[in-house]
Amino acid sequence: MALLGLAGTTTLVVGGALSGAATHTVGGRWWSVPTVPVRPSVDVLVALVIFYAGLIVLARSWLRLRRDVRASGAGIGAIAAVIAIWAVPLLAGPPLGSRDVYAYAAQGRLADEGFDPYREGPSALGDDPVLEPVDPLYLDAPVLYGPVFVAVSSQLSGATTDVVRLVLAFRALSVLALVVTAVAVHDIATGLGRDPRDALVLTMANPLVLLHLVSGAHNESLMLAFLVSGVAIARRPHGRLIGIGLCAFAAAIKMPALFGVAFVAWPWVIEPRQWHRRITRGALAALESIAVIALAGRMTGWGWSWVDALIAAKPVDAYLSLTRVAGAAAQRVIGVEGTQILTVFRLGGLIVAAVAGAWLLIRRSHSTPEALAIALTVFALLHPTTQPWYLTWGLMLWAAASAGNENRVYTWLCIGAAFVVLPMGPHLGAVVLDERGAVSIAVAVAALGGLTLVRPGALRPARERAAADAVPS
Repeated sequence: MALLGLAGTTTLVVGGALSGAATHTVGGRWWSVPTVPVRPSVDVLVALVIFYAGLIVLARSWLRLRRDVRASGAGIGAIAAVIAIWAVPLLAGPPLGSRDVYAYAAQGRLADEGFDPYREGPSALGDDPVLEPVDPLYLDAPVLYGPVFVAVSSQLSGATTDVVRLVLAFRALSVLALVVTAVAVHDIATGLGRDPRDALVLTMANPLVLLHLVSGAHNESLMLAFLVSGVAIARRPHGRLIGIGLCAFAAAIKMPALFGVAFVAWPWVIEPRQWHRRITRGALAALESIAVIALAGRMTGWGWSWVDALIAAKPVDAYLSLTRVAGAAAQRVIGVEGTQILTVFRLGGLIVAAVAGAWLLIRRSHSTPEALAIALTVFALLHPTTQPWYLTWGLMLWAAASAGNENRVYTWLCIGAAFVVLPMGPHLGAVVLDERGAVSIAVAVAALGGLTLVRPGALRPARERAAADAVPS
């Protein structure tokens, strides 16, 4: 499985680079920053077939690895080694799935140069080379992340002016955060009587995690390191306040972690029978959370301005947003133009997510990790600007709380989310439609479909297959 998964990630990186995620330079690098707009190095359909072929192999390898681990009883060290081998090409190759890490670098440079990142966009830097690979969508947009992540981005961007080195620095931070998250996932799964080995395979060998948190270096990984650790520590005796503080700190990285504050605090708040003790605990949890976030804002120098930026932000027209799709469909049916209906659907999605979260909080407070995982997943799906990597908000805790189960919904949700993203954004789809006809696209889809029918076990020697099949599952 190690070599097959490595072949998958290598093919994935090659296809992504050829699709425009890297630009050939004379400087000797085998990848460098892409152009804007993206210019594929070969025929874009061919590049995409290579990319998705690698993703198919990786997904099949993940499912087979999970089956083998559950059947053979492989140790944590062996699982970690396989994941590390799979990750090597993704660590060395260009970012895949989105350009967000380039925006992180530009926003960090903006803060390092003394600009207010919550009031101005990266375009204020002028002709800085760090802007070259940034998606134009973010050039004039203020930062929507918490002050902790902006401070980290500022430190990294102030250390080097080379964009490739900046990407590698953000990626190293993301991988370190994932290691912390993996320890916390293992701890939660063990505490709940679940299989920690299966939990690690479900999370860290996950194609969605490898593609977006390792290769793409999204800041979800840093948020999750504190959020999942907070949930793990809060399950220990006398660890509740520490857990609340860690979740609040995670919210100072990215706002969705506030769900963690509520779900970690609530069982502790309602534990006493006396109402005055409940009120005291609730006030203490609220004050601690506010103090942690306020202290983070004060130490970084940006205070609460990031909250103002979030409130004033206009949602990105994300093509994967369920509320955006439903709103657009309603506009067509009703025949009304404008953004009013879309705004109503987006607000409705947030209200539904809030109501679902409140119901889970009250009715399932005895199962904090699982309830929090469901609440975060619902919020990610109904978010006005849903992106596939948003699903990782809840998937880590979901895996920890249900490891050892069949988890078909989990696995297919992750695989589906990994496949809906093109190597460098949705505009590549328009390029394919412009350059290639329906017949060639149908042939490419058929070829990729045929690859899904190949059984990874058939590629192994007959003696090894027989030994694996003899182990009861």
